[in-house]
Amino acid sequence: MIKAKKKKIFIITAAVVSPIVVTQVAAIPFYVKIHSDKVNLNVAFRVIPQNSLIENGAVDAYNSISNIDNHLKLITDNEPKPVIVPKEDPYNSNTLVSSVPIDKPKEELKDDPKDDDKLSLVPAEKEKEKEKEEPINKEPEEEVALDKSRPDPKPKDIIIEYNGLKLNANITEQPERVKYKSDVENRITNRVDYINNTIPDINKVEVTEGFRGDNKKKVVDKIEWEVNNTFRVFNEKESETFSVERWLDQNPSAKDKFKSYEAFLNRADIKDFLKTESQKEFDKKKEEYKNAKYQWYGWLLSNVDWNKIQASKNVEDYLAKGMTTSPDNVYINANGEFDSYAFSPLPGYNAVTSRMTRDNKEKRTFGYDSYYTRSPRSVLEGTYPGWNKVMISEEYGKKYDVQPEEDGINFFKLTNDKPEFGKNNGGIVVEINAGNSKGYAKTLELIKKLNASGEKITSYRIFNIGAKDSEQKFYKIFETLPKKLPQLELFFESTNTSAILALEDKEIDELSLYTSGNSLLDDWSFNPFALRNVAFINKLDYNVSSDYPRGAKIPTVITMDSIAFDPVNYKKGAEDAFREINLGLRMALFVRNNEPFFQGGFGPGLKPDHNEGGNSYATGLDLSRIPDLKSLKGMQFSFVKEGKRFDRKMRRLILYSDQKNFEIDVQEMNDSQFYKVMHLEGPPNPGEERLKFRGGVKVDGIYLSGKGKLSSEGTQNLETFYKEMGRGMFARIIVDPENKALFEDLTSRGYKVEYRNPDHNLKFN
Repeated sequence: MIKAKKKKIFIITAAVVSPIVVTQVAAIPFYVKIHSDKVNLNVAFRVIPQNSLIENGAVDAYNSISNIDNHLKLITDNEPKPVIVPKEDPYNSNTLVSSVPIDKPKEELKDDPKDDDKLSLVPAEKEKEKEKEEPINKEPEEEVALDKSRPDPKPKDIIIEYNGLKLNANITEQPERVKYKSDVENRITNRVDYINNTIPDINKVEVTEGFRGDNKKKVVDKIEWEVNNTFRVFNEKESETFSVERWLDQNPSAKDKFKSYEAFLNRADIKDFLKTESQKEFDKKKEEYKNAKYQWYGWLLSNVDWNKIQASKNVEDYLAKGMTTSPDNVYINANGEFDSYAFSPLPGYNAVTSRMTRDNKEKRTFGYDSYYTRSPRSVLEGTYPGWNKVMISEEYGKKYDVQPEEDGINFFKLTNDKPEFGKNNGGIVVEINAGNSKGYAKTLELIKKLNASGEKITSYRIFNIGAKDSEQKFYKIFETLPKKLPQLELFFESTNTSAILALEDKEIDELSLYTSGNSLLDDWSFNPFALRNVAFINKLDYNVSSDYPRGAKIPTVITMDSIAFDPVNYKKGAEDAFREINLGLRMALFVRNNEPFFQGGFGPGLKPDHNEGGNSYATGLDLSRIPDLKSLKGMQFSFVKEGKRFDRKMRRLILYSDQKNFEIDVQEMNDSQFYKVMHLEGPPNPGEERLKFRGGVKVDGIYLSGKGKLSSEGTQNLETFYKEMGRGMFARIIVDPENKALFEDLTSRGYKVEYRNPDHNLKFN
């Protein structure tokens, strides 16, 4: 027990130390960029040890030296410690107490146990713990990387054979992808490593005359074909029944193509680009067609000597990178040079077609050796090039008490004569029509029977999921599927895909998620944990095109551009309540982002396996299945790889609310990360709903509950949520009657603010 006398000394010391500490803390440089999502804190202060004394503006040498220039002189051991005479505070009548006690008559002090409760100093260790308390929104840190099995490759010189040419080139093989120990331990990596790009990078190609000439010949051949076919209509004489202008309006692709030549044809020196014999007729033809613009253009196109046109510097630069012009995308710029809107890699160095060929051959259960994808008909019928599909429903129907016609359940066998596809040769496929009420009712029992009998099923194909009822119960059916399954194909007719979470512990080699509806809707979402053990998620069978008839049901893989989480992923009250959600975000936005499925609607960047920050990603987040989640507080959208940080912005957010005034605590608004994660520069996409609520009620207000106040970051968060994401959704902000300061602050910022009354937050569910 500390003696009372010692306590009083400590109390006096504390009275002097405290203002010094506060002064230093107040001196912390604090920089906030108004239009930035980062806050830079340069923390520089110290804790004064308990046994230190500050006397007459000097600091005991025992104390650590602050890195803030507070101009305090150090006391040396030999220096006498002067007695400080108390001074009157000019701003109040209280007397400052010296840190050195003034001699007074001694009196016997007795230990009083009650004194322990009156005042005690917080130990320095506790203060340090308090200072180090982790914020709810943590900065990203790089995890511990696993050792690579081989060193990164170095550039090397090779010969590339192309169209009979031998090109000197320098290439670099792809390095091994970086993997992190914690990601493997947390099971958020692909259980079968997926590499997007296995093709070497071409660093440089020597551009020879032969290479240049070969590229130009392809361009000239394409242009001459277009002139003789697409643009021959320009030579037609116009009349009351025919107009080139109208024809171009009716053929937008031809109109766009013509625009790529128009600037060139209008050059003042266009005559110099014509064939020699045509130059002699130039003036005559110009006069002849002075009132017939398109006929004039048609004559010019037919008489240009295309070999006079040289490649632009842009084309030369791409040739040096091993990229040739794409004839379909060639145009002639205003300088009279060939250029292109797109370029194609040399054969054998196209990362996209190489990946598609590899995935078709090795990742599909019923593979084939080509980069071509399957047609809508092939997807619907379950057929593959080189495979023979035979119905065996009669045999299996009797065995498992299924009436194929009545129940909408059929069995098939697929065979392939090629040894390279022998793994799944003779595979049994079960097709189930969930739109058939009898079949739907039998499905669960059928799967149980097949599992119990040890029947080796290669594939389940389930059609019309949600066609009769978007809430149709499929979780139990998916949960009953075998632990290991080579292929699963699910055809959804509603955007409710929440049941696939039942697949979390299923080792599925190939998963296809199809729809015959609009596959690009923002409402399509996936829970990352549903795909935890799926080795390959099919994105090959993309059949979206304006060429299909309006209203036609065309099965295509779904583009999932939103991430969703379920109540099981949020551990309310736990030390790290957001752990699973952050693992799911890390999996979808970083760890497996090199896979096409996780790249949202825009595909990979230039280095999909090594620079995930350059890849596209799912830009929506659905938290509406977890009513307790009101914001993005505690969630991690930033990642670090090999020392480089990249941040993910989200475009869309769905939350839950069963009240017309969405309730969120003031402090949660401060921590919500709405500005950091949801603020976007530039205008919104036309028709895009950036914020939605689910809960059966139309939300038109915000209830900022609690007695706190908005920080500068909270003010930015509210503005982003209310104005940028809400975009006219909210008519008011409600605050508690006790929070007058918040009411006045919001009013001064132009918000319509009301004090809360009992009618404001009536629940509708």
